[in-house]
Amino acid sequence: MVTVGFCAILVGLGVDFAILIYGRYQQARSEGDGHRIAVADAVHSLGRAVFFGALTTAVGFLALVLSNSSGFIQLGVLIAIGISAAGLVNDDGILSCSCREEMFRCAAIGFWVR
Repeated sequence: MVTVGFCAILVGLGVDFAILIYGRYQQARSEGDGHRIAVADAVHSLGRAVFFGALTTAVGFLALVLSNSSGFIQLGVLIAIGISAAGLVNDDGILSCSCREEMFRCAAIGFWVR
């Protein structure tokens, strides 16, 4: 039961990272910037914040490694890896959306539509 709760936290934080970057992208687009400039602005202004937010959250969950329970140790390591992956995927998802603009249309961050 505890694992389900931590999975919900993992999904929630991953979505939060995407919402932050996508919101900045939309703001730049509404100001009249082109797609590539808006992506560059979103990643430049929030990429570092998302990275360090994911890093500090992962380190916080890694504190479970200090417990005496093997279940908590494994849970802390897995959640730390998941949070790190969520932060990196969201930053890289924005970059790949910019690189594939000619081939694909970006429907939402991380999801592609032909």
